[in-house]
Amino acid sequence: MTTTGGVILSEDDELSEITADLVTLRQNLPFLERLFSLEAGRWLDISVSCADLSEVQKRLQEVWNTSYPDEALFATWLLAPDDDSEDDFCVIFFWTIIGHWSTNVVYNRSYFLEKYQ
Repeated sequence: MTTTGGVILSEDDELSEITADLVTLRQNLPFLERLFSLEAGRWLDISVSCADLSEVQKRLQEVWNTSYPDEALFATWLLAPDDDSEDDFCVIFFWTIIGHWSTNVVYNRSYFLEKYQ
């Protein structure tokens, strides 16, 4: 557990905050670039591929501390199933073996590709 603003967060809550930051903060754009460079359904090891994102790495280490030194957080994406708007939206899935934790985010992939590529 980590402390944010005096509030103690569980590992699940901290992972939720990290993954939300990965898809919303400008400083984490390299994560989205790397994820969307893969074909849909391919898993990306965030712990390895985002080694240059020092804040992400620091926060992951704080979550897992020394209890799980070799643990990894993975992400993949798929096109939204009923999206008839020319593949605009996708679902990004995050997963780790610890506690079989997972979450997902609906994301406008077309907007990202137009604005940042």
